Amino acid sequence: MRATYLILATMVAAFPAAASAQTAVADDARCLIVSSTYARTAKDPKAQQVAQTASAFYLGRIDGRYPPAALKAALAAQVKLLTAANAPAIMNGCAARVGQAEARIQGVAPPSPRTQPGAKVGR
Repeated sequence: MRATYLILATMVAAFPAAASAQTAVADDARCLIVSSTYARTAKDPKAQQVAQTASAFYLGRIDGRYPPAALKAALAAQVKLLTAANAPAIMNGCAARVGQAEARIQGVAPPSPRTQPGAKVGR
């Protein structure tokens, strides 16, 4: 009986992780679609650059991380949800996530030799 409770507790604890993974693939798929679209269609060069950076970021997040069937389903579902009205807000949210990731990386990365005073680069 105790083993049954332990198994049940383990299953319940794993459920939020599965739901979170589904949300992550949907979020990444949505951001990949919208940023790729903006990268191709943005008229402003700065907006286009931000979209290209975001597109590369989300492609990297997705690449090899999700089973092909889950990725295909997520992409198909997200395409249906995107509209001209909601795309700008989604793009802003996706770009903000890229910025947050960049800030986290910069916060833990050692300084580049090029940014240290007096550092010689190359040989």
